[in-house]
Amino acid sequence: MKTLFSPWCLSMHINFEDTAMLAGQYKYDGIMYSITEAEKIGVDSCIELCKMNQIEAAVYYHKFLLDTDEQTFLKQLNRMENHAYVASCIGSHLFILSVNPGGNKTYIQNLCVYKSYLDRIAKCLNKYNILLGVEFLYTDPFMLYYQHKFIRSLRELVDMLNQIDNANIKLVLDTFHMFGSREFNPNQISVPVDRIALIQLCDIIPCSDHLYTDAARRLPMESGLINAKSFIRTLKQEGYSGYITVETCNRHYSLIPCAKMAGDVKKALDDCLA
Repeated sequence: MKTLFSPWCLSMHINFEDTAMLAGQYKYDGIMYSITEAEKIGVDSCIELCKMNQIEAAVYYHKFLLDTDEQTFLKQLNRMENHAYVASCIGSHLFILSVNPGGNKTYIQNLCVYKSYLDRIAKCLNKYNILLGVEFLYTDPFMLYYQHKFIRSLRELVDMLNQIDNANIKLVLDTFHMFGSREFNPNQISVPVDRIALIQLCDIIPCSDHLYTDAARRLPMESGLINAKSFIRTLKQEGYSGYITVETCNRHYSLIPCAKMAGDVKKALDDCLA
């Protein structure tokens, strides 16, 4: 497996240069970065930074709202194509999106819209040899402020993607959300590993029996509630060899100096992979 440094997943706000340098300093294999930050310094500078730090600019992100009307979607899709061209020049091969756990439309209405949107996004990205990675967001019932529930489990997400039938759409598995939806089993992977684009790890400290918040997220193996080491071992046995990263989205960690946090995360990943 390959390690991925993602400031965004760690609530860090740093530019492309600092992201690349920290990844190189702590011997990550690749980075997840903001495409808008990359565009500020240009493709040539990004490529040079990656070469200098011996990393791959593997995964990128930018704002894209799925819960919107057709006209707004098309405007976003046009911008996405421009971003995808830049990302492909830098050598990126994965863009990730999250599916909202609810909305103001009914489940069936949302399903129709999301299937159409995701299919068109994947086809747009495919022109630049970039995969679309999709994740679900588990939200505890007490935190669900939407009028209607939508995709809130891996099973529901897989069912929707099966209906789209687009090979350029892959899954992002996040241990936090899988634990919340009661689908985390460290000894069993419920989807074929060739459908997985990225693994996002965190540990968790429950705030109550039913409520899990971003503030409860911890570094892998920190509380031991989520057995990341066994999960990684199972992934290896099933043949997964892609990227793995840490996503805590914990504001407490954002107060820690970026260099220390990057080192702590890499140590946690190395411990899980050992």
